[in-house]
Amino acid sequence: LGSNKFKFKLNKGHVDFQSKFAHRSFVTIGIAAGIATIFTAPIGGVLIAYEDCGSFYLASTKMFWQCFLATCSGVFLNQILTLVYQRGRIDHFDTTDYTRAFALYDDLTANYAAVYRYSWWEVISFAVMGALAGLAGSLFVNLHMRVHKFRGRFIPATAPWKRAAEVLAIASVTLALAISLCYFSPCEPLPDNIRDYPMTEVVEVSDPEDATNSSALVQVSNPNINQLWCPNGTYSAYGTLFMQPAGMSLKEILHLGETVDIQNQFTWEALLAYMCMVYAFLILTYGCSIAGGTMVPLLTMGSAYGRLCAKIVTVALGAMGQDQAAQNISYATYAVIGAASLQSGASRMTLSIAVLVMETCGALELTIPLMITIFFAKIVGDWTGTGLYDAYIALKGVPYLPEDEISYEQKMVSEKLDVQEIMTSDLVCLPP
Repeated sequence: LGSNKFKFKLNKGHVDFQSKFAHRSFVTIGIAAGIATIFTAPIGGVLIAYEDCGSFYLASTKMFWQCFLATCSGVFLNQILTLVYQRGRIDHFDTTDYTRAFALYDDLTANYAAVYRYSWWEVISFAVMGALAGLAGSLFVNLHMRVHKFRGRFIPATAPWKRAAEVLAIASVTLALAISLCYFSPCEPLPDNIRDYPMTEVVEVSDPEDATNSSALVQVSNPNINQLWCPNGTYSAYGTLFMQPAGMSLKEILHLGETVDIQNQFTWEALLAYMCMVYAFLILTYGCSIAGGTMVPLLTMGSAYGRLCAKIVTVALGAMGQDQAAQNISYATYAVIGAASLQSGASRMTLSIAVLVMETCGALELTIPLMITIFFAKIVGDWTGTGLYDAYIALKGVPYLPEDEISYEQKMVSEKLDVQEIMTSDLVCLPP
């Protein structure tokens, strides 16, 4: 926007906003600032722009700091505007509230140092999770590209009524399936310590069958646990996941129950159904005439995948008689690891997604497990297929030269020789 609309040059430094270099620079800075502001992750935003969106020029220190200044400014301004929105005004001595994008509770309520724990042997489990996520990511990209090619052939952009009909059909099927699953969902009893959960409300209501009103019924509710059509004292096993926006479901899968160290609120069937449904519909919806992306859906289904892996590990330890080790399994740890692994398996992002997840979830303690898991997801994904963004580059026919396709001799020429060393003054010219 800046490079196209403001047709001028800066007096100092003579930076041309109309040059191709300026266009690429502003696009990269805008991507970094946008991601950082949305996810409250200034460092993660810079690294995503650096890893996925930048070219050779981004390696310069100047460009790196320009991106970092933009991300920090965006996050700070977002905090100020949020403060004004919440309080209606702002005073000189008001403090900003730092809220993590994927946190269900604030940092004072959630003790992340105690929640995000793991044993040394669990690194093997994380590596296996990463390898499986790489396979799932490659399958996702392969299936999605088939759907995208089918859409381009039979539902082209030149036929807007077909695009609109496709959107309505997908939305209707999604809504019908989600509501049906929630309506027929089994009802699970509320946790025994539900009153210890943050944001739990206890309300006493009169018993309609008691004419004297001498007794009262106690209703316990929590906004993070949906009751829907279930009776009092129970909650909908599927409704807690399906009747929420994807971002809210991601927060609940990652953090629900972590403050009371009881993180097994979601059943096998609910997690598996939710993961498969998001996986299938993301393959169909990404690329259609809907304003949406893959970041949050991939993280959400990855977190469900991580919780399923935690359940499998817990059952395996119980079968081996290791009850104490089974009790020490942190479902939140596996959910965070699963979210990062599936995102990396599909997009092939490495360092950037690790830092983004650490910033948005407060998972600094999981630095090593995250990198190990992402490493295996990246290796297996590259071995079995192409990343999502690389597949779109190839599909669109964008002229792009991957570094892996440059031969060793070409690298030697570009790294060891200057231009003047291969130029000559004896030019061979053709007559006009």
